[in-house]
Amino acid sequence: MAPAKRKLNFDNSADSTMNFEADDNFPRQWKIQGIDIDERVQRLRDELRAQGHHPAQNAVVDPNSKFRTEYRRILTAHSIITEAIRLNQKEISWCTYLEI
Repeated sequence: MAPAKRKLNFDNSADSTMNFEADDNFPRQWKIQGIDIDERVQRLRDELRAQGHHPAQNAVVDPNSKFRTEYRRILTAHSIITEAIRLNQKEISWCTYLEI
């Protein structure tokens, strides 16, 4: 049985499908302008742990679906980044009140 195709919605009105499971280039490395995003997220996770917080665990690999595995990686990264931003804003507001 062929792997299911996942529907993607793009900015144009035409629907597109892509077979992620058969694509050898999926999942791609997360790099933006040469910066490894996976590495940055791991550093944030380590920093949060060092501060006594409990960030999201590494995404669980689904051996039957590259798509689900990649989706879980995205959710985990989003959770860690959101937590780091929240804690940073809390620290900034705390320091602002100190200066008054």
